Amino acid sequence: MRKEKVVLVTGGGSGIGRATALRFAADGHLVVVCGRNLSSLEETSLLARKSGGRIEPFQLDVTDGAAVTELVERISLRSGKFAVLVNAAGEALAKPLLDTSVEEWRSLLEVNLLGTLNCCKAVLPFMMSAGEGVIVNISSTLGKKAIGYMSAYCASKFGVIALTQSLAAEMEGFGIRVCSVCPGATDTPLHRNIVGDELALQAMRPDLVAQCIYAVANGLVDLPSGADIVID
Repeated sequence: MRKEKVVLVTGGGSGIGRATALRFAADGHLVVVCGRNLSSLEETSLLARKSGGRIEPFQLDVTDGAAVTELVERISLRSGKFAVLVNAAGEALAKPLLDTSVEEWRSLLEVNLLGTLNCCKAVLPFMMSAGEGVIVNISSTLGKKAIGYMSAYCASKFGVIALTQSLAAEMEGFGIRVCSVCPGATDTPLHRNIVGDELALQAMRPDLVAQCIYAVANGLVDLPSGADIVID
């Protein structure tokens, strides 16, 4: 089987993840999407096929480090090397701090921060071996300036930026760029669950964020490794 460069997008079943996967697929890339909801991932794949793109769906919980590593190794052996990793899987919650349980905090941190970490750790050995690669971690404007009633979400997204900066420093000399993208309010299912359908319509479209992610991954913007770019 012919080996080629692979774009891996987590959270590819909806929102920013889906829009990003479709953007890369439209440019002829082989895109792998993963997430918890297989039917949503298959819908993403179908949308790509209708426009001539290739997206392969895999059910995966990014909080399961062993499962992430197993999937990444399987994809690498079968399809090729990883050119781009986009960590878009995420959860959100709007609650007063005193009403937010430790379990809810843990859930957001495990998906938004540790899930990003798991995917980076799984893909990096292959990128380092190839001497090239790009990782784009999706943070948020709330990862730069926090607001009330979303403490767990804000903390997790601050952590994504810190992880990005630290990892970028470690990857100097390996040919690997690591950046974070920080969208403002975006019309995704997560955002709609918090603000409702009417207010969500006033937010950015996911495809606009996807265009920025695509530009960052392809070096179309002057963004050094470790930097973050705000889209708001």
